[in-house]
Amino acid sequence: MDGLVLFHVVTAGTALLSGFTAVNLQRKAPLHRIAGKAYLLSWLGFAASAYLIGARRPEISPFEVITTIGLFFTLMAYWAVLNRRKLGPRWIGLHYNNMLSSLAFVCIATLNQILFRMFDVPQWSFWVLVALPFFVLPIYGRKLNRRYFAKGTS
Repeated sequence: MDGLVLFHVVTAGTALLSGFTAVNLQRKAPLHRIAGKAYLLSWLGFAASAYLIGARRPEISPFEVITTIGLFFTLMAYWAVLNRRKLGPRWIGLHYNNMLSSLAFVCIATLNQILFRMFDVPQWSFWVLVALPFFVLPIYGRKLNRRYFAKGTS
C-alpha cells in the first residue's frame, strides 16, 4: 500500500469515527466541537487523497462522484455553522441534515470499497449500498429533530 492510499484510509477511518462521535453527542458538549473539527479536517484529507488516487486513471469512477457529493454536504454543514447567526434557529437543522448526508457518503464509499475488495459482488450491489443510507437518514433526522426542536430545548 503506498503512502497516499494509507493516508486516504486513515483519514476516511477518522471521518467515520469522528462523524459518528459528533452526531451522537449533544451539540453543546465540548467533545462535539472537537469531533466536528476532526470530521471536517479528515473529510478534506480523504477527499483530496481520493481525487489524487482517482487522477491515476483517465475515467471518472463512481467513488469520485460520491466523494464530490459527500464533500459538498460536508461543506454545507460547515457553512451552516459559520452562518448560524444569520440563519437563526434553522441553522441547526441545516447543519445536522447536511452532516448526516455527508456521513452517509463516507459509509457508502467505505462499505463499497471493502465489499468489492473482499468479495465477488455484483455491480448492481454498489447502487443498492448507495441508496441504503437514505432510508436510514430520515429516521435519524427525526430523532435529532426531537432532540433539538422539542419544546423547552435551546
